[in-house]
Amino acid sequence: MPYYAVVLFPGVRSVLMDMITFTSGICKPAVFFFTLYYKVLLNTMYRFSISYFLVMLVLFAIEGFIGARMHDAIIRPYGGDFLCVIWLYCLIRAFVDWPVWKVATGVLLFAYAVETTQYFGLANRLGFRGPSLMRTLLGSYFTWTDIFCYTLGILTVISMEGLIWKRL
Repeated sequence: MPYYAVVLFPGVRSVLMDMITFTSGICKPAVFFFTLYYKVLLNTMYRFSISYFLVMLVLFAIEGFIGARMHDAIIRPYGGDFLCVIWLYCLIRAFVDWPVWKVATGVLLFAYAVETTQYFGLANRLGFRGPSLMRTLLGSYFTWTDIFCYTLGILTVISMEGLIWKRL
C-alpha cells in the first residue's frame, strides 16, 4: 500500500483491511466502496459549526428582508446577489469541513451556472411561467452585474476567512 494513501486518508488502512478480510458474497466491490465512502469521506469531512450556522441564519433573515421590503435600485438588485453567495458559503461550511478555497470556488461556479441558465432562459423552457418557487430559484434574466456581485461576494468571503479566521 502506498505511503501517501495512509497519510492523506487515515481510514484507508482499515478500509483495505476490510476489503482483504471480507471474502464472502458477490458484492465485494459495493461493500468496499460503501466502506470507503463511510470511513474515509464521512469521518473526515462532516461536522457542525455553530458559528457558520448562526451567520447563515442572520444572512437568511437579511435576504428575506431584502426580498420582502426593499424596493430600491441598489440594495435589492446588488446587495441580494452579493449576500446570496456568502449565505450559500456559510450554509455549506456549517455542515462540511472542506478547505475555504474549495467551498468558495464551488459556490462561485454554482452561482455562475445558475446565471448561465438564466442566460439561456431555462425557467421558460421548463414551463415555469408566472411567480413560482422554481422560477425564483432559477431566475428570470441574465445580467453581468449579477456575475460581478457573485464574484465580489466570494472575494469578500475569502478575505474575511483570511483576515479573521486565518483558514486559507
